[in-house]
Amino acid sequence: MRLKTAKFLMLIAVVVTGFISQNSYASSEGGVAGGGGNSILCNDGKYYSYDFILTQKTTGRINQAFRNMEDPVQMIRMIATIMAIKVPAMSASLNDFILGLQSKEFDTGISRIWIPGLNPLAPVGDESRLRIPAMCLNSKGEPKIYQTVIRFKNSYNIIQYNYDERQILELHRNSPLQVSFLYIHEWLRDYTEDASVILNIVRMLHEEGWVTASPEGVLSAMRRYGLNTQALAPYVPAYGTGSGPSPAAPSANQELPQ
Repeated sequence: MRLKTAKFLMLIAVVVTGFISQNSYASSEGGVAGGGGNSILCNDGKYYSYDFILTQKTTGRINQAFRNMEDPVQMIRMIATIMAIKVPAMSASLNDFILGLQSKEFDTGISRIWIPGLNPLAPVGDESRLRIPAMCLNSKGEPKIYQTVIRFKNSYNIIQYNYDERQILELHRNSPLQVSFLYIHEWLRDYTEDASVILNIVRMLHEEGWVTASPEGVLSAMRRYGLNTQALAPYVPAYGTGSGPSPAAPSANQELPQ
């Protein structure tokens, strides 16, 4: 009983810390360090991942294997499997990210946690307003953008994701692909805070081209998009309560936010 009470109190502390951090960061210098993913409401009445909308006119074709997937996490697991071959230095952190999607309470050995945030989340203003298509602008030429996830390191040294559950449900209602775009955006914050770099790599990892490209070809594309691949190093998760097991590929039956 005392253990459960302690966990509950620690979770409350994490949530409160997240609330304070989220709002203090958002009011200072334009946004949270590391930022977060956004969704956008377009004139067809559907919500889209911001990265998807900004890159929808690229020449690459979305991986056809995703068309039959109803679970966005299944898409991410497929990306992780390919990543282990193409860019092994990045695969461990992606597996750790997938494991973190199921972490909804404070516990020993976790390095990430997802907490339903305030509804709506405070905007952090880290998105680029360039190239938004007309279909996603109102009569005044303005987009309707929603902060969907905010990522930060909480006081327990855990990467915390405050998320707007309604927005994620709206993205999923449109297409599970939209949620996968959002999740991969959040994972890439492990490597860069540059939103323009992230959105191009998010798109690439959902396209067919990188599946057949050589490892060097994939690294070259990432460098072209602005990622410093020379700085990639073996991933070591920072567990908030001490050392834990190395991240492994999660099982298919885990419950995840989607």
